[in-house]
Amino acid sequence: TGDPQSKVEERLLKIGVDQVPVRRNAATLAEDQIIQTLSGADKTGGSCASLCFAYTGQQGGLDVHDFRGGMSRTTFSQFNNIADIARLDGVSSTFARGYNDFTNVHNLLPNIQEGKRYILTAGKHAAIVRKSQTGYDYLEMQSGYRKNTWYALNDGELKRRFGCQKSHTTYGMKFESSECLIDVDSLKNNDAFHRLLRFINTAVDKQMKGIGGGEK
Repeated sequence: TGDPQSKVEERLLKIGVDQVPVRRNAATLAEDQIIQTLSGADKTGGSCASLCFAYTGQQGGLDVHDFRGGMSRTTFSQFNNIADIARLDGVSSTFARGYNDFTNVHNLLPNIQEGKRYILTAGKHAAIVRKSQTGYDYLEMQSGYRKNTWYALNDGELKRRFGCQKSHTTYGMKFESSECLIDVDSLKNNDAFHRLLRFINTAVDKQMKGIGGGEK
């Protein structure tokens, strides 16, 4: 089966994704500083998953940025690669599989511990999530028309923002979908994960964000 990290890295190297070295932040950033430095109106095909990984790297003290686009974004957005990262040695993750995205998410959410952060992949989106006093929140980092911050995670937002569906069919046949929850604390200091971040990291002047971009 091999090491999951090496499979993702092998794919990235095979297609020639550029590597940008990642350095440690000079000072520890508070969460609102991390959100501010990463967020922006998304002008790529949809950098939700790679942004979650950049956030995780920043939580681990690394100066990593995203909105690179191209094959970097495509590779990190594919569920098989996210799943391989979720299964790295020492990483705590949970999967839910079934016909109904909403049911899958509802089965995952009780695993979220208060005070911790997680990556949730659901429907067609990925976001950082947390438990709040009133329920659960997700972190918006790609918007150009509303503040990039925490919003309530409910079925309405699962449908609107995440694109969750009650069923999936192809050629008239129903099929199951998979959702995933990854513990950020277990991933942020993982050496194998750190090696992948150089395929996400993007120079400030190369970031595809700003006017004309938005939630994807």
